[in-house]
Amino acid sequence: MKLHYTNAFVVAGLLGAMPAHAADITIGKTPAADCFNAAQTVSLSGNALPGVLDKDALSNCAEALSNKMTTKDRIATLVNRGTIEAASGDLTSSLADYDAALAMNPKMADIYIDRGTALMRAARYEEARASFDQAVSLGGTNTYFAYFNRALAEEKVGNINGAYQDYKQAVALAPNYQPAKNELARFQIVPHTKGQG
Repeated sequence: MKLHYTNAFVVAGLLGAMPAHAADITIGKTPAADCFNAAQTVSLSGNALPGVLDKDALSNCAEALSNKMTTKDRIATLVNRGTIEAASGDLTSSLADYDAALAMNPKMADIYIDRGTALMRAARYEEARASFDQAVSLGGTNTYFAYFNRALAEEKVGNINGAYQDYKQAVALAPNYQPAKNELARFQIVPHTKGQG
């Protein structure tokens, strides 16, 4: 059998960082809530950040982080700020925040997904794939998303079979996840006939 595929996927808009929810619910407007809302806007808009929002959002995140908070809230705020920084093109700061959050809890698969997404934006596909590998190994509710994003990275580095297998796994884990179904539909397995290379 031989694998054929159509090289027509679009990374922009399919990758998405997931905003981190704070552990404690605070009613009312707070810098941490504003930081989360900005990260959620980034996520919902396909990793784009309106120019006016990024300066205020980053200021709110910094203010929230300067306050006393639980470890879970600090991790969530670091992840949210990392998402905003990645969307505004500051990969160095974004990775620093993701790494700081992972230093506090290295078992959070979603942070590795967000970190990998930031690396994909910077066309650092091998490093992105390593982050997605870590997310897959940790499992969790968003493992399908780690497989999907890893498939995108695999395809970018030329590992078409690996991409195909990861798209298949993403669909197996989340049968209704349309982006993975769309990507998988580009592939076709055809019988290998004698004389073909």
